Amino acid sequence: MGNETQPVDAGARALQRIESLQMKHADVATAINMTPDALSRSLRGQRNFKLVEMAALADHLNTSIHWLVTGERDPYEVKLSARHQWDPGSRADHPHDWKTAKRVGNDVAGIYHQADVGPAGNPTTVGEGCTPNDAAQWAREYLVAGLPAGAVLADHLADVIERVFGIDVFVIDYDKEFDAYSAEANGAKFIVQKTTGAWWRAVFNVAHEFGHILHSDLAYSDEERMVRADEWWANNFAAELLLPETDMQAFDWAKGSVKDLGEFVVNHRVSTAAMANRVKSLGITPSATLSEALLWKTPRLLQAVHSPFWVAPLEDAYRSPRFPIRIIQAHQVAVAEGRANGQTLAWMLGVPVEDVDPAWSPRPSMTVERLLSAL
Repeated sequence: MGNETQPVDAGARALQRIESLQMKHADVATAINMTPDALSRSLRGQRNFKLVEMAALADHLNTSIHWLVTGERDPYEVKLSARHQWDPGSRADHPHDWKTAKRVGNDVAGIYHQADVGPAGNPTTVGEGCTPNDAAQWAREYLVAGLPAGAVLADHLADVIERVFGIDVFVIDYDKEFDAYSAEANGAKFIVQKTTGAWWRAVFNVAHEFGHILHSDLAYSDEERMVRADEWWANNFAAELLLPETDMQAFDWAKGSVKDLGEFVVNHRVSTAAMANRVKSLGITPSATLSEALLWKTPRLLQAVHSPFWVAPLEDAYRSPRFPIRIIQAHQVAVAEGRANGQTLAWMLGVPVEDVDPAWSPRPSMTVERLLSAL
């Protein structure tokens, strides 16, 4: 086999994938910068794909080169749950770009691969048919048991999810095209949240993605997911986890003041939008004053009830990157043993690479031979 080609079996697998996705061959050829004739001959086994064509084809078909070449799943191929937004006007889903989700998921999966990191444990999943309320109450019991006495769950959500359920939580500052994803690679399950000053949104995102993992919603491609049921389940799970119905019913929605509402929102570490959605889903009827306040953006509500010099409890919690301690430690060992260079470790620690890997030097780029041997 030449250095620039792949086995013809890949053509049959690519054809199978194209047909299952109901794609037109001409559109595929255009997308991966091949002529229709060259693509047709490669799919029929009359011409081997060039490596660059194989990479573009795998990306376009939302699969991996590993699968196209071997017919087997790449153990580090990510399973994801990418967020879908529901448009009540059109009564339809607006799916997030799956390729963006795959790119973010694959990059984080690479962090595991570089240091040969496996799962932290065996995260428990809830049984089929379990309601989001029951699952949230069950999960909350275990999470709260892992907290210091009197601590607010949302303030330690990432840490306690990792410690109790073995699900890693990353906060990364590198791609603003997403809010949060839940994913799995080589058995390790993880949540990825982007850096943001909107801590109230980040807290709900992490709880939402935690629900996706417990509900076993992860899939290798968007078409494999039952998108509406998953989003409804995860949203209701997060709402009950952060805003227990008992707390909601105990609040005085008829006579409470705007200040009372602001303190209630802050104490539960949520947004006014999340609170408003919870009020509606539980059939609660607030006073006219509180109904109006629930339409405010979260910063406006907080500014209305607190001093300008007041600092919110999670003000800086999600502004900076966060990496699981076990992942950092695994990279420290891998760098010390020469199994990985220090670039990823330096990125996670926010220091120059020379500080963590004195022997570091730019490595040669991935060649065809090295890629084929890795496969």
